[in-house]
Amino acid sequence: MALSRDSSVMFIINPKAGGLRHKDKLDTFHKLIRSNFSDAKFLLIDDNNMHLISSENLQQYNAVVACGGDGTIQMTAEKIMGTSTPLGIIPMGSGNDFVKSAGISRRPERALKQLLKSNPQPVDVIQYETNTIKRICINTLGIGFDGLVNYLRTQNNKKGYIGPVLKAAFSQRSFYADLKIDGKSVNKHFLMITLANGHTEGGNFKLVTNSSISDGYFELITIEPLSKPGLLLRLPLFLFGLQHYSKKIKTIKAKSVEIVHQKPVYTHVDGEQLGQIRSLNAEILPGKLQLLIPNE
Repeated sequence: MALSRDSSVMFIINPKAGGLRHKDKLDTFHKLIRSNFSDAKFLLIDDNNMHLISSENLQQYNAVVACGGDGTIQMTAEKIMGTSTPLGIIPMGSGNDFVKSAGISRRPERALKQLLKSNPQPVDVIQYETNTIKRICINTLGIGFDGLVNYLRTQNNKKGYIGPVLKAAFSQRSFYADLKIDGKSVNKHFLMITLANGHTEGGNFKLVTNSSISDGYFELITIEPLSKPGLLLRLPLFLFGLQHYSKKIKTIKAKSVEIVHQKPVYTHVDGEQLGQIRSLNAEILPGKLQLLIPNE
C-alpha cells in the first residue's frame, strides 16, 4: 500500500552524507521531510550505533526510509528484510548506485516526493559470509580490482574515482581463485570477481545492462588477467555497457557462489571496504526485501 502524508515513517539518516553534519542543514532537511510526512520520526546513525537499532522497533512504522549512500541503505535493509515493513530510499551518498536499479531519483527532494507515489515490491538481496561475518549486499560485492579501487578511494576520503582507478590499474595483480558457481567448479586466475544485484557501481560503471533486482539471480562479472594497457583500454567499455565485446570480461547469472583465493584480496560490499579476505560464500535471497518503488 502506498504511503500518505499521515503515515508513520522512520527516517534513518547518515549525517555524513549530503553535508548534514552541519546543524542548520540537518534542520532544513528535517523540515523538508515534515512538509511531506507530518508524522515523520528521525534517527541519526553511523557505523558504531546501527547495531543498537532493534528490528522489532522498526516494524512498528508504516515504512523505514534510509537517507544516505549504498552503505546506509544496506545497513537499514538488513534490519527489516524478511518483514512486511517496506524500505524507502532518499539517496544522499557519493555514488548512489542502487537507486538506479529501482527507478528512484538521485535527487533527494525528488526521491522524497516519489515516496508518496510508491508501492512496496519484493526485491532480492545477496547474503554473503566470510570467516568472521555474515551479512547482506544490496548492490555489488567486488573482489580484486574494484575492491582495490574502493580501498584506495577510502584512503583518499572517498574523493573521486579517476585517481584510484588509475593507481589500481597499475598495481593490481591477478589472483588465483577456486570458484564453485551453482555447484560448478571454475579454477583460474582473475583480475576481478564481482557479484552484482544492481546495475552499476562507482557512479558510472555499468556492470550489467539487462539485470533485475527481482529475478532471483545475481550477475557474476569476471575479468581475466590482462596487461596494464589492456586493462586500461577495456575499462571504458563499462562506461557504455559494452564490456561484452571483450573476451576477457565475462558475465553469467548465478544463485550461489563459493570463492577461495590463494592469497588475501581486497574486497568491498556496497562501497564499504571489507579489507583483504581469502574466502567468501554468497547466495541470492529472492524477494527478501520489500522496497518502495515509484509507480511513475
